[in-house]
Amino acid sequence: MARKRNRPGKNERKQLREKKRKEKLFVTPDQSAQPDPPRQAAHDGEQDENTRIAEDVKERKLLVRIEDVKVRQKPKRNINRTHAEEIVRRLKRQNDTIKYINDGQWKTDARLDWMGDRVDDLRRTLTDLNNRCNRAFVIGRTTDDKAEKALSEVAELVSRVDTLEGTTNDKAEKALAEVAELARRVATLEGHIATLKGRIATLEGRDATEIAQHMEEMGSGNEQLTLEMIMTKGELRGLRDLGQPEVIEAKKDADIKQSRQARKTGGKVGTEGAWNGRLRGRNA
Repeated sequence: MARKRNRPGKNERKQLREKKRKEKLFVTPDQSAQPDPPRQAAHDGEQDENTRIAEDVKERKLLVRIEDVKVRQKPKRNINRTHAEEIVRRLKRQNDTIKYINDGQWKTDARLDWMGDRVDDLRRTLTDLNNRCNRAFVIGRTTDDKAEKALSEVAELVSRVDTLEGTTNDKAEKALAEVAELARRVATLEGHIATLKGRIATLEGRDATEIAQHMEEMGSGNEQLTLEMIMTKGELRGLRDLGQPEVIEAKKDADIKQSRQARKTGGKVGTEGAWNGRLRGRNA
């Protein structure tokens, strides 16, 4: 058989742990202090314990229980009300100090981070200024060369202007000569234009004569076409009459009579009747 363990159950162990936890929070007053008289039980079922919660420690969420003097268990340490209040105040000061230190450390860290960022910004600004100074030095060094080059270019331009002034007179005389030549050419072109206008008038008169002749030819042609159209209409009317039912019936009757006559005569009128008579055994 298995050995039975002499061990409390699960709920009992839980109750013991809760009791020990509360005992750590509870403190007992000093024996020398005079506690308040014990409170009378309201009824028989109520436990006759003298408990009181300190009102001035509610902010710290610390439960201080002052047990009755008649408790049998000897406390590990005797603490009276004044001592408990002093402990609470000391803990509060410590917490405030720790909070202040933590806040100060956080602010110090933030200040250090800001100073580091500021140092980086200043370093970048200094680098930028150094680059600008270098560029300004290079620009100042090249400005003298550019000034000398500009002066030489100005002198060259002055010499070119003098040369152009000397050649401008020659160009003006040449331009006047060209203008006179153009005026002469314009006069010649005007004469050619007058000649062309005369030719155009002559051609217009000739064209009027040719147009009248063509109109006369077209009139005679129209008369001939009219006669041809009248004749064509007569022929069309005759062809239309051939297609009428009366004409067709008359033609059929004539053909029938001719075929009958041919059969009777033995093919003297037509060949079709003769062949039919021979095939049928008639005397030709």
